[in-house]
Amino acid sequence: MSIAHWYGNDILLAPTGDVAIAQGADRVTQRLLRVLLTSAQDYIWHPTYGIGAGRYVGAALSPAVLAQIKAKFRGQILSDPDVGRNPLPNITFNTS
Repeated sequence: MSIAHWYGNDILLAPTGDVAIAQGADRVTQRLLRVLLTSAQDYIWHPTYGIGAGRYVGAALSPAVLAQIKAKFRGQILSDPDVGRNPLPNITFNTS
């Protein structure tokens, strides 16, 4: 069970006033956004959690650095137990 919480916003409430529970694809999407946008080492109890994707926006990337970033993203996405493995997810990077 996961609390409904979109990254950067308040926790969502159900119509009854209780804390809302994330369901289905929203649950997975919320978890993936959280891990991709949270800076690495922000959680002292989970030092490998998070990528901090925002720090790469506008950065000049060599092919080697881009390959490292792609590997980090794939690793974090595939570590989610609800992300399908067959077929593997299609992950696209825009480097413009």
